[in-house]
Amino acid sequence: MLSRYQRIARSLRERITGGDLPPGSRLPTEKQLAAEWSVSIPTIRQAVDELQGEGLIEKRQGIGTFVRAPRARITYTGGQLGLGPLSHAVSLHTQAEETEVPADGPVSALLRVPAETLVTRYKYVSRHDGSPYVLAEVFVPHGPPGFSLPSDRLSPWGCDFRRWLTARGVHTDTVQRVSARPPTPDEADDLEVTIRSFVLAVERTTTDEDGRVVEGARLVLPSDRADAVFTSRTPHISNDELEGAR
Repeated sequence: MLSRYQRIARSLRERITGGDLPPGSRLPTEKQLAAEWSVSIPTIRQAVDELQGEGLIEKRQGIGTFVRAPRARITYTGGQLGLGPLSHAVSLHTQAEETEVPADGPVSALLRVPAETLVTRYKYVSRHDGSPYVLAEVFVPHGPPGFSLPSDRLSPWGCDFRRWLTARGVHTDTVQRVSARPPTPDEADDLEVTIRSFVLAVERTTTDEDGRVVEGARLVLPSDRADAVFTSRTPHISNDELEGAR
């Protein structure tokens, strides 16, 4: 059963998606909404916070709360940039930085190295029209000799090190896991979202032919502007192989 604030949020959501409150329009004030629903202002704030977390509205300091225009969307497809129905004009500007950091618990598990091991971190932030769309953190367990971040055309998905390995004949295998969760405070700050919103988190582990982890990565994408799609190709099986399997 929905709580009172969830029912209010659902009603406002339907008014926004149905066009009664078009992009750019101002929501009624908290006082007006509280009177309309015969509830307290804190209850209205819970409903408004939920819609803000979904990216449907935005608060403008000292002005009011407004309906946001739908964001162009990007699609993460196993490391490729796909363009969704609203994203034909999307172009991402990516910036990256390199630092040495001690592996905390999650990074230690990702790279299979002891905690506090010094690792190389490449942090990528990709923006579209000034808004952050992708946060990627790539961790390398050993300082890669000869590798440096490209001066241009950075991968928004943090794939530059993997490409560097491939160009040198290193065969790798990658496992990816995706989940939906609230962002951490640091992620919310980097992506300019609220901690009440949800993000798509992709964890990527890359191993070499000997099974050693050569790269671990964490990608975080705001759910109001990104999708994640994973596909697999079924190998061709000859008629002889089919007969042998029967």
